[in-house]
Amino acid sequence: MMKKYWYTMILAGSLIAVKGGTLISQGAGLENLLNQNGKPELLSEAEPAAIASPLSSSAENDAGNEGDSQFSIPRLPGQSTDSDQETVFSESSSSDLETPEEETGAQDRTEVPADDPVSGAATSTSPAETVSETPSAPIDFSSTLFIGDSRTEGLKEYGGLNEAEFFANSGMSTFNLLSASLTLKDGSKKTLEELLSERSYERIYLMLGINELGYPSSTVIRQYSAIVDRIQALQPNARLVLEANLHVTKKKSDSDPTYGNGKLNALNNAIYQIAVDKGCGYVDVNGLFDDGQGNLDSKYSVDNAHIMGKYYTIWAQWLRTQHV
Repeated sequence: MMKKYWYTMILAGSLIAVKGGTLISQGAGLENLLNQNGKPELLSEAEPAAIASPLSSSAENDAGNEGDSQFSIPRLPGQSTDSDQETVFSESSSSDLETPEEETGAQDRTEVPADDPVSGAATSTSPAETVSETPSAPIDFSSTLFIGDSRTEGLKEYGGLNEAEFFANSGMSTFNLLSASLTLKDGSKKTLEELLSERSYERIYLMLGINELGYPSSTVIRQYSAIVDRIQALQPNARLVLEANLHVTKKKSDSDPTYGNGKLNALNNAIYQIAVDKGCGYVDVNGLFDDGQGNLDSKYSVDNAHIMGKYYTIWAQWLRTQHV
């Protein structure tokens, strides 16, 4: 009986000793996971991220992750708004993840063009800016006829359009155009109807009107329209381009209302309407030489009505780009 008692006492003592050792072991392990503030330490990258608790209160998040938002993942639509449901990742578990804020930032970044001529800083370009149209080749005027008055004669003399044919002189108007006989590039002398009947042109430019401003406007417009009809009848395959008349300077416009820019603008508007009605092209060069107030800039002219010779090449180069 006594032997059985001692056996029982020895077994009980062994169990108590084992239990106590286990508790000591568990207590030591827990102590190692606590820092001096009693909070779990962040795990190093060498330790498994799964050991860290995936949950913490929002207060702990604010204290531990202030200014370090890469550890916090915002809630998805419909996710619980309870503070204890916000997921927090350790450095090791979040290193390969991007938050939605980071993704948005990545989308907003722009590549720095290698040849940025201004500052080399990042520039933002829209899709429309990155897809540029190929410029059209300059127009070849080798099969082109220019018809006009002294302004067109200036293009002939100074514009460098040597491949083109010209039928122009000072004083030319819609009223004397069909009766005039002029010397051409090849030395022959012809009327406009003879020229248009004998040769074929791909493009024909017409600039007339300023010498007719002393006539009633309705008469001028009717005559101009009749000239367009005649040219189209003789050259049905040619592209006829009507040109707006060049402005005069403010000095000329104010001193001589007959040739003022107000009347020129009214005539140019009528010519534009003829172009629309008859299927012609239309160009207006005034934007190159105006002073910003609708007058020929005096710095381009010495007589207040024509541009100086050196500027006709600019006009000619501009015409080569007008695919109308």
